[in-house]
Amino acid sequence: MQRSPVIQEGMNATLFRNLDVVNGSSPKWLELMNKAVESGGNFLMVLPESEVDQAKISGLFLSGHNPEPLARFTIIHLSQYLEPEDFDFLMLALDSGRKLILVDQLELALNMPPRIRTFMVYSGTFGILSHHNALSDARASIGRFEDSTFSCRHNSDACIYLWDDRWLLLDEA
Repeated sequence: MQRSPVIQEGMNATLFRNLDVVNGSSPKWLELMNKAVESGGNFLMVLPESEVDQAKISGLFLSGHNPEPLARFTIIHLSQYLEPEDFDFLMLALDSGRKLILVDQLELALNMPPRIRTFMVYSGTFGILSHHNALSDARASIGRFEDSTFSCRHNSDACIYLWDDRWLLLDEA
């Protein structure tokens, strides 16, 4: 995957945003995964069966290995953030023994300065919502996110992170 320059476009929360799902069995899985990574949003992925392909994915993470596979309960819990057909696809993948992971943008090696600015507004559900050079801008962004989620889903899990050789939780929403 080619390393991106600083993201110039805003990554902002959208009302009723759903999690993307990448099918590791698709011939275009690598392209789809790269697009999902570049979006800044967290996403679910059905891992490819090939260990070589799984190794390509593990290189994206700070830890150097893939996250633990998700259990059925986790997918059910996340169903409110999935399109119905994506939920059905994930349940069928689990039933057939495939491994599913949540790709958490906070755990990706490429999501650090200078590509991402010093202050990041981050949702454990949705991923990177925005990033800023000034704390005041991050606080304004988190306020906008909270205003937009309160009326539709009643669960703001957004926080502000500060880069200091790693992402540190600065302020809980």
